[in-house]
Amino acid sequence: MPGKHLEGNQLADSELIVDDEPYAQIENRYGHDPLKRTGEGPGLDKYSAVLKFEGIEENFSYAPPDAQEVTIKLLVLEDNKEIPVEYRASGHHCFLGVSRNGKSLVISKNPCKSLVLDKNVRGTQYEAEPLVLALQ
Repeated sequence: MPGKHLEGNQLADSELIVDDEPYAQIENRYGHDPLKRTGEGPGLDKYSAVLKFEGIEENFSYAPPDAQEVTIKLLVLEDNKEIPVEYRASGHHCFLGVSRNGKSLVISKNPCKSLVLDKNVRGTQYEAEPLVLALQ
């Protein structure tokens, strides 16, 4: 898959905890931690213990300017008791797309939307379209 891959180890307390050099690159790119939100995505904090950080990828070299983003890749651990079963998130890979300017977070998969919002999105206005959250 094209893009730059940066490796790290986990997501906790809405902050990326990765090797110092890649994290510095992310923070330098945005001037702040792009996951410090306005409280719209409480599930990232609440379920951080069962999320495994799997890396970061950016598409700047090949995507059109309006589609450029940094994707934060997370694995929701299987067989966890923390996340409600109706979210159907266990075992899923969640891809959180942070816009190039660091102002929005886009999530496409319904299980991942449920996890981030900490509510089941099935049968709601959030089900059909990608979820877009404003970031600080």
